[in-house]
Amino acid sequence: MGDGTYQARNRLDKEYKFVYTGHDYEVFAGEPTELNVANSSVTLAAGEEIQINYSVGPTGTYGTPTFSGYDDKIISVSKDGKIIGLATGNTQVTLTLGSLTKTINVTVLNAKDIKEFKFTNIPTYFSILKDTKNVDLTSKLKTGKYIFSDNTESGEVQVTSVKMKTNLDTSVIGTKQVEFDVTINSKTYTATVEVQIYEYYDQKPSEVAIVEWFDYAVFLQFPKTMTNAVNITGANDEENALLKETMKNISYTRKDGTEVKLNGGYELATNIAIFPEFMYEQKDEKGNVIHAKIGADNYNSDGYYMAGDMITVLQDTPIYKWTGSKGDQDRPVAGTGEYIIEGYIKEKLVYKFNGSVWTSFIEYTDMVVNTKTLEVTVGKTGTIEAKRIPDNATQGVFSYESSDSSIATVNSYGIVKGLKEGKVTITITLKDEDDPSKTKTGTCEVTVVDGITSIKFDKDSYDVSLGTSVEDLLKKFSGSYVYASGKVGEKVDFTNATIDGYNKDKEGSQNITVTVNKDGKSITSAIKVNVTSKKGCGGDIITTSALISTLALLGVGVMLTITYKKKKENK
Repeated sequence: MGDGTYQARNRLDKEYKFVYTGHDYEVFAGEPTELNVANSSVTLAAGEEIQINYSVGPTGTYGTPTFSGYDDKIISVSKDGKIIGLATGNTQVTLTLGSLTKTINVTVLNAKDIKEFKFTNIPTYFSILKDTKNVDLTSKLKTGKYIFSDNTESGEVQVTSVKMKTNLDTSVIGTKQVEFDVTINSKTYTATVEVQIYEYYDQKPSEVAIVEWFDYAVFLQFPKTMTNAVNITGANDEENALLKETMKNISYTRKDGTEVKLNGGYELATNIAIFPEFMYEQKDEKGNVIHAKIGADNYNSDGYYMAGDMITVLQDTPIYKWTGSKGDQDRPVAGTGEYIIEGYIKEKLVYKFNGSVWTSFIEYTDMVVNTKTLEVTVGKTGTIEAKRIPDNATQGVFSYESSDSSIATVNSYGIVKGLKEGKVTITITLKDEDDPSKTKTGTCEVTVVDGITSIKFDKDSYDVSLGTSVEDLLKKFSGSYVYASGKVGEKVDFTNATIDGYNKDKEGSQNITVTVNKDGKSITSAIKVNVTSKKGCGGDIITTSALISTLALLGVGVMLTITYKKKKENK
């Protein structure tokens, strides 16, 4: 567009030719010099069909042989090498490719009784989304095999027509066996396929991490929502297409918003691996390395993963699953399953790199202070509740400031401590360090009061006898309320107080707590209670030995008194 020039970066070292193989274009190495067949002789029953399996070599050469030399009353052979038995007998088929030839001996036996028919080249089961209307699987059912009465199988045959016997109910999740009428050469057979009805599962990574053993790629990890068990790496056109659908919804940006190109991605079991361009070595036109390959010594340094980098995954990003078996290197085994969408990302997801780890990044749009007013007692604390909007926002740091720290202080967690009676305003600020323009503020009005904090009992301890009830114990108590400022106030009414830690049947000293409700607040203090087994003159129990001793002393006293009086009279 007038702002640059084109420069050659590389050139082909020679001329290349390509050949279409029926599936893809491959480099053409030349005409084949080898023609091989898998079996030099085959046997089939009348009505059976068998494919001639051949190969050419060396690697990179391609060609299709012709088939001739056979008795057309015994067999027929198609242009692509399918043999159909017509009548009993023996014949030969000659394969010709240029100057190369191979011969196959063919024996046709009497027709066997056909017990059933089964489809081939289909997955172990078909996956159908719940509540799908007008399900039609017939286009996927093109080939099959006869199962004979002796449990042997025919070669693969082409299906002429297929019709589902009954409509498929997809309203209930689960496994179903679905029957089809299969018509081949004017004869109709019944065949069954397995269908699993499923529904999408909302997808969300549980963790995002840089994975050292995979060349420091970023893994979006879905162990709780994905069930895929294979590695989908774009090895064929279908995989490339579905990976493209996923990756077009994932982006990587620097702190300043500059986008970093992603060199594709893989779905590895329950992980999506993404490859930022900076992972790879880069050279200038002269071949000098201008950007080293990522490694342990540089992965979180300038030019690689940097603090502030962000990964965004858009809502409705599809997540795929292979339903069949896995083989070498956990690759899908062709013909055993199909690729399906397991679910979608429910909402836009953003992750931020802090220089060490990736964390969820959800911006706040506003804040709310739920604690508009707060009353705290001198020397006590209270908490201001402030929240980000939306509730799940992860960004923004709260700070708090008191208008008069001699009355009340507040810490970084919003905990207010009253120091003296008075009123203050606490200002709450929510700030995004990367974007100060998003700062939000709110306030909370705090009143510090000289409230009751404890009870001062009139005695240091109280004595009671074994068995004294809680009600009787409370009647013994007397004391006054103590305020935060140290002032002693009005007398306490212990009538409806509660006691904790008291055991009326245990002798000895007991430290108990007494709780009194005053103006809707619970005031609790501790007091010592001495529980004894003896009582004084006020009617306590006296033991037998003590009673006898007392009476004896009283008796002696009387005798002395009488004697004394008599002596005085004699004088």
